[in-house]
Amino acid sequence: HYHAVMRINPGNRDAVNNLGNVLEGQGRHAEAAALFSAVLKVIPDDADALNNLGLALFGAGKPDEAITLFARALQTRPDFAKAHQNRGLALGELGREEEAIAEFEAALKADPELVEARVALALALTKVRRLAEARRHYEEALRLRPDLAEAHTGLGLALVTRVMLLCGLAWMIRLTSPLFSIFSHGVSGKDLILILGGLFLLGKATHEIHEKLEGEDGGTTRAMAPNFASVIVQILLLDI
Repeated sequence: HYHAVMRINPGNRDAVNNLGNVLEGQGRHAEAAALFSAVLKVIPDDADALNNLGLALFGAGKPDEAITLFARALQTRPDFAKAHQNRGLALGELGREEEAIAEFEAALKADPELVEARVALALALTKVRRLAEARRHYEEALRLRPDLAEAHTGLGLALVTRVMLLCGLAWMIRLTSPLFSIFSHGVSGKDLILILGGLFLLGKATHEIHEKLEGEDGGTTRAMAPNFASVIVQILLLDI
């Protein structure tokens, strides 16, 4: 019946899109996707519906399919800032950080006051250790929206990780006394910290490579993007 309504009055596609957005906000991804798909059957190049369907699929844990839909939306409307931002989020979920950064930058070129894209860019820059650039974008986000908690947290993160790293290095270089020996080789506290840090990085890299090649449980469906807090914790662990 959605098809019939839109054929009689194509302007109703706004109402269908809006209803889909409400359902998406309630976490009803499948129902939202059905509404956006109905719009696209009548208006295949509707950039808003393409973007919204991408969001619904991303919310359902399908970033690969979402990326394709965001790209289609951008083919129709190249300066669609939110589609650039959403594509960047989906790329980041797949670990393609440099591509994600490029999308966030494109979003800000189209709409310099899109605060969400600026915070997402700052977080992506933090993950690839481009901290000076990240700080600049966090500061700009705070200028645009002074009460933005994520930007305050991001700025604090950039400072805290540097201080903790320096303190950790100063403490670690003093741990030179052997704790025990392996094959006549003394193992100090510094050696243990370096070994554990290397194992953590190796395990994390192996897990991410496996997800990219196989997907979870051998399929193509992936979990939703990690929330802001979980990304912050991972960055702290990697930095320290």
